[in-house]
Amino acid sequence: TLTNVISFSEMCKAQGLKPGARTLRIDLVTPSREDSELLQLKPESQLLLLERLRYADERPITIERLKFPESFFFLMEEDLTNTSLYDILSKHHIYPMASSKELDIVAASYKESKYLNIAKNHPLLRIISLVKTADHLPLHLSEQLCNMDRFKFYV
Repeated sequence: TLTNVISFSEMCKAQGLKPGARTLRIDLVTPSREDSELLQLKPESQLLLLERLRYADERPITIERLKFPESFFFLMEEDLTNTSLYDILSKHHIYPMASSKELDIVAASYKESKYLNIAKNHPLLRIISLVKTADHLPLHLSEQLCNMDRFKFYV
């Protein structure tokens, strides 16, 4: 269902594909008011913004943009190349359990088209998620831009 949390790595493995990842950006940013509300942040808090290009059998499939509260700044010290982010979180006893998702179709920007090796304005499935822990606390926000020509996404 749309509330399940399935990692990109799990989806790849279910399809007999090798998952991969390359970090495009990791940075501290000021959250928007909406991000602050969704993640239940304290005033003056910052977010960890993580952007990665995800691969299946070495082919670029999706761009993911993740926003984490300050308590996840430890991710800046982790090697996120070709690694499941949820595997890293589980080493810290953090487990995503549920999410709410919004899906739509968007046109690839020039920059996104270059990362995904597709034409500008190519249609991409956009999945926006608020991921929560078992205690129903916000874990992170996620935006995935997915090239559906090359991959089956399970939501």
